[in-house]
Amino acid sequence: MEDLKPDAQVRGLVGREAVRIVSAEMLGEAVSKVLYRGQGEDLGEQLLFRSSEADRVLVSGGRKWSLRAMANSTGCPECTTSRSSKAHA
Repeated sequence: MEDLKPDAQVRGLVGREAVRIVSAEMLGEAVSKVLYRGQGEDLGEQLLFRSSEADRVLVSGGRKWSLRAMANSTGCPECTTSRSSKAHA
């Protein structure tokens, strides 16, 4: 359940179809709430229990977030240059 990250593809939530995880939130040690997007672009939400973990197959891992990656996505030229000595205004 800890492998359910945004953009991970998982089988076993909706039949045999692979769905893409939009968000996953742990609700304790044995339950996770996931929001996913199916192949038809429909959104769905499920509570997943650790006891049924064997029913799901991780097809591809999701992305791991970092502050640097998020800064680079803003288009800030100082964030995208390597080791810039300039401070942000």
